[in-house]
Formats: sequence, structure tokens, C-alpha cells
Amino acid sequence: MVIDTEQVIKLQQDQRYEDFLTTFTPPFFTSKTYPDKSVELTTLTPYGIECVNTFLSGGEMIMEELGELDPLFFEFFLSNNKDLIKELEGKQGEVKEEGGKIIVKGPSDSEDVIDKLQTAFKQLDEFEAAEDKTIKESQFKRADAVLKKLDNYFMYTIVKYNDNELRLIVLMKEYMYLKKVRTLLKSISEDTSAPSDQEIVSDIKQPPTTTFKHIANTGKTEFTLNGVTICVYEGYLCRLDVDCIVNDADGRLSHGGGVALAIANAAGEKFKQESKELVRKLGNVDVGCAVATSAGDLNYKCIIHCVGPVWYDYHGRWKEDECSRDLHDAVLSSLQLADTKFCTSIALPAISLGT
Repeated sequence: MVIDTEQVIKLQQDQRYEDFLTTFTPPFFTSKTYPDKSVELTTLTPYGIECVNTFLSGGEMIMEELGELDPLFFEFFLSNNKDLIKELEGKQGEVKEEGGKIIVKGPSDSEDVIDKLQTAFKQLDEFEAAEDKTIKESQFKRADAVLKKLDNYFMYTIVKYNDNELRLIVLMKEYMYLKKVRTLLKSISEDTSAPSDQEIVSDIKQPPTTTFKHIANTGKTEFTLNGVTICVYEGYLCRLDVDCIVNDADGRLSHGGGVALAIANAAGEKFKQESKELVRKLGNVDVGCAVATSAGDLNYKCIIHCVGPVWYDYHGRWKEDECSRDLHDAVLSSLQLADTKFCTSIALPAISLGT
């Protein structure tokens, strides 16, 4: 596009010409000035042209950094706000992921739309976990009926992939509901080819014995698996240099003995009250699930409470398999919840040890 001589003179009179030159610079813009003072400006996208036109009209471009978002949450955000995003794009604005951050841009007359997108983004802070499932379009009515049974602790959206497939995305306010949602989504489809929890457990590869490192006179063992360093040793959980610790909890979060009592005593009264309030509000935590609270008086990002299995609660021929599956779920839920809290290190006790 060409900024003619008259427009350049007006920018100079308004003392905006220097701002113009410093705003539209490489690599997104290239410019060439001619003897008559007109400027030829080249940009790679229609959005760039809109930015220039907005500047020339005396308006401004708005750019807001909404924050970080897990890819599945981002897909939910795009789907659940598609009408607002379409309106913004009609004004030559956009929503995109850039360097791990979610960015929203638009001209000044799109401020109302951007505010609504910011509000929708902040609402996602209430949710801790997400689960998704691809189904056939013929199963849509069944899926919609099942998902409508969810209460206010959930949000869901349906993304159309192609002519025959839909993707369901469900957000949960508490990680403890993940197991329930997985069962719910599985019930929508009649597909029995999906691997069972036990098959998933058996597929986990153990690190080769050559990676173990026994540290003399410490009783400590270290090994590395897929870039993650794992240490196994005896120590006081409340004094470890990690981002978060895991509490071997019961479903009521009563912290009555063992590891749970030691953590509760160290974390203080506020921590105990927060645990009681969580159960009062959401109910008991299911076996195999995990929830998070603050760390109270302890210097951690959070404390994760996972409910492991109790052996004498299992009966019948498959009790070993069922108990192992629930223990696997408890550990995995703790690790996944720590990831949503942006923890890069975590300490777990011997879950379901009984002491």
C-alpha cells in the first residue's frame, strides 16, 4: 500500500510521523520513501494493512496478553468463543498462541469484544483438568444428552473435525472428577477397542536396570527416565526441596494419622480448615483421584492429596488387578495435577502403605 504525500504531511503536522516510522518496521513491514515524500509500505498479512489503516485514521491497535493455557484448554477456548472470535476477525483482529502465551489483538473499536474474550479466559482459571474424546457424528444426540447431566462443576464444548467426527472437550473444576468424566465419555461410545486401565498400566515401560545409580551410605537410589530424574530414599517429606508434595490421604481429608497427620501438623491450622472446606463443598474424594490445596505454613506451591486403595476393601477373583489399577490412578492423578499447577518437581510418599 502507498501512503501518499498528503497523508505523510498530515502525519508530520500531527507530530505522528516519527511514531509511524518506528511502529511499522521490519520484519513485518518494509518501506520505501519516494522524492515526493510518499511512502510505499509492504506487509505480509491483511492484519498488517488493517494496523496501518487504523493508525492513519487516528485509532490505535489493542493487544492484550491473556496468559498461558494448556493446548486442550486453548482448543476449548477457541470453540466456546467462536462467535466472539469471528466478530474480532471481521474487524481484522485475531486470537493466537505466541511463545506459550495467548495473545488477542484488534483495532480500538473492538475493545468490547476483547473485554468479553478476557472475561471468558479468566473463567477458565476455575478449572483444573480437561478430558477429550472423539466420537462419530451419529453419536452426537447421545453425547449431548449425557453431557447435559453434568452440573456447574463442569463445562463442555463440541468441536466438529470433519463430516463424520466430533470432538468432545470437558473441563472440570476439580481434578477429583477426572475418573468420573472418563467413565462418562466412555459410555457415549460403543467402541470396545479402547485399551483398559490394566492394559495401560502394563504398557508402561520400566527403566532399564543399567540406569540405576546407588549412592553409597545414603540408602538413596536415582535413575532417569525420559529426561525425568527419579529419586527413591527415606526422608522427611515436609523438608524436601521440591515444588509440591503429595499427601497419602483418605477420602475425607481428615489427616488422622501417618503421613497425612505429619503434613497437617507441619502445614498448620489454616491448611486443616481448607481441607475440611473442600470436602464440605465437593464431597469425599474417590479412590484413585487427587485434589490440591494450598501448602499452609509449608513452603510449597501446593499440597496434592491423593486417595490410594485400602487392600481389605477389595474382594473377589480380580482384587489384585483392581487394587493395582486404583493405585496406578492415584499416582498418575497426582502427577497430572502437579503438571496443571506448573510444578516441575514433586515428592510422593509410599502411597497406601498403611502407616
